[in-house]
Amino acid sequence: MNAAELKKTIKPQLAIEIQQICKPLFYKTPINGYQFTRLYNDNSRIHLGSNARWSKLFFTDKLYLPAKLVKHPSCYHSGAYIWDHWPRNCPSYINCGKIAEDYFDLGHGMTIIHKHTDYCDIFEMSAPKNHLNTDEFYTANIDLLQNYAAYFMEAAEKIITNAEQNKFILEYPDDYDRYHEYEDLETGLIDETKQPLITKSELYSLLTIREKQILAWLFQGKTSAEIAIILGISRRTVEKFIPRLKIKSNCQSLFQLGAKLSLLQYRLMLEEFIMAPNHKHRT
Repeated sequence: MNAAELKKTIKPQLAIEIQQICKPLFYKTPINGYQFTRLYNDNSRIHLGSNARWSKLFFTDKLYLPAKLVKHPSCYHSGAYIWDHWPRNCPSYINCGKIAEDYFDLGHGMTIIHKHTDYCDIFEMSAPKNHLNTDEFYTANIDLLQNYAAYFMEAAEKIITNAEQNKFILEYPDDYDRYHEYEDLETGLIDETKQPLITKSELYSLLTIREKQILAWLFQGKTSAEIAIILGISRRTVEKFIPRLKIKSNCQSLFQLGAKLSLLQYRLMLEEFIMAPNHKHRT
């Protein structure tokens, strides 16, 4: 990407327009940054972001080299995953993520991927570096963020059409593969093109009443401390149940569990346990 292409692609005015589209999201959620990339099968792409300074640094300093989401569209599956599941010693974090956190306060993010025949749409959102409980926020709001991605596509339609007149191709070194020693670590990835490994009724029958109560409140975005107060138990007791929930649902993280529940449309089945927190239970 040369200077002329960069000037056409990274414009402060474009960032302002993206900020305006994202204003409701920024105002009502912890999210403070939003980026959209469309990656085509010929390796060309367009990029729109709410932070022009970060976008400029990302491309001019070639921070995309160690970044995880820069491969060919064929490498992707539709789904979503959380950045915090990356190991802190991997190139993606050390050479890209940490810079975004330390200098632009863009961290604790989530990426949503929509795979199409000729291209791949990538939506990246971030939260402030010091924001807590981001796993729980994303777990409880996956549906909202997927719907917002659809809204963004509609609201930014003209901007995207104009951007397609200035597609660009990134430059990669011959030894590019060495940057991706962790490229297969897709912890937290939710592949929406596949059916869940467990059905709604199967998961429901596996859980005790207390587990269902805790799961219901986790799905509503409550923290362990808040759930403990609601159910009249200790925070440590709540936290002991979480590994059991992950094992029974075959999930590695709360984010993955929340995404699977969204795919299973599990919300209605949990409502009875939110409304009746004092049921007798077996542990």
